[in-house]
Amino acid sequence: MKNERQIIYDLIEQLGGFENSTVVLKDLIKFLKTDQIVEFVEYFAANHDIAIPGYPGFEEYVLCMDCQDTYEINETHTCK
Repeated sequence: MKNERQIIYDLIEQLGGFENSTVVLKDLIKFLKTDQIVEFVEYFAANHDIAIPGYPGFEEYVLCMDCQDTYEINETHTCK
C-alpha cells in the first residue's frame, strides 16, 4: 500500500530538501482553508504543549521595574 502523504515529502526533496521547504509551506498555507489552518495549529499546540499568543491558555508575564513583581501583561498592575 502506497503512502499518499509521501508526495509532499517528494515535492520538498525535488526543491532541494528541507532547507528549501519554506516555499512549499507558504503555498500550502495559502491553499488551505483558514479553519483547517486554525484546527491544525490548535492540534499541534495541544500535542506539543505549546501556548499560542492571543489564544486561551497563553499568558505573558512581565516584570515591574519598580516593585520587581511579575504580572500578566493583559492585566493592570499596581505596585504593593
